[in-house]
Amino acid sequence: MNRVAFMGIDGSGKTTLMRAVQRVVGDRASLLFSPDFHDIPGFPGAAESRSLTEFSRLVDAQGDPALKLASLYLRMCAFGEAESFLIATEHRPTMCIERHPLIDAITYLQVYIHAVKKSGVRPEDSTAVMEVLRGTHPDVLHHVDLAVERRNGRLGITDTAVEAVAGYCMGFAAFSAEDFARSLSMDFQTTLPDRVLYLDVPPSVAFDRVVARGKALEAHESLENLTRLDRLARSKFTDFERLGVPTILLPVGTEPEAEVVRTVIRHLDGAAA
Repeated sequence: MNRVAFMGIDGSGKTTLMRAVQRVVGDRASLLFSPDFHDIPGFPGAAESRSLTEFSRLVDAQGDPALKLASLYLRMCAFGEAESFLIATEHRPTMCIERHPLIDAITYLQVYIHAVKKSGVRPEDSTAVMEVLRGTHPDVLHHVDLAVERRNGRLGITDTAVEAVAGYCMGFAAFSAEDFARSLSMDFQTTLPDRVLYLDVPPSVAFDRVVARGKALEAHESLENLTRLDRLARSKFTDFERLGVPTILLPVGTEPEAEVVRTVIRHLDGAAA
């Protein structure tokens, strides 16, 4: 199977483009939208994935960036299970992946680590938040605990506290791209994709699309932050190339969708060659 990662800032149109591609190629390609694995029909880990998504929302509301980091990491730990499920059930030669966890870790994980450091949050602060959430959302935390236990068993880790997961993630602060690819392959149960397709859209256009959704903007969805994240992603292309993952720019901001879809299909066929 060849696996192609679709990458781009919020509002670049990753989901829309992937669905447009599948309408043309049909059962030649599976679509994996990470990390919302509970949206995969029949996925055995759906209840846990749904609870981890809710946990991420809850710690956002509590304003704890360390637990937010832990929640994102734990959600990605189920990637390999979801990937294997689609391979086994759909038997398609190509997989189009939104937010491949290793590519996203190389690109964005340091941003979350920096946010934790800047916040000054302490481990005991996160412990207090966890105590509150265990009282108010026990069913959600039950599944979070199960996710931690499963991850610990795979990695040989004994500390079962969710806040310890945040501490573990903070240990990635000095990681290089090679370190991320090597170390997190076991955590996320996957390997690097065959190539990356980066949706090349002006941040101002992406921002307008995000606003048009009519939802409250998250902190990273401001025009300033979208511009910064776009610049950051582009700075990682040489890292991807060094790791053997070619990166292709897709001019989604200037080309008609049909032409972009044809370009994507050519690259999907190229990855399979």
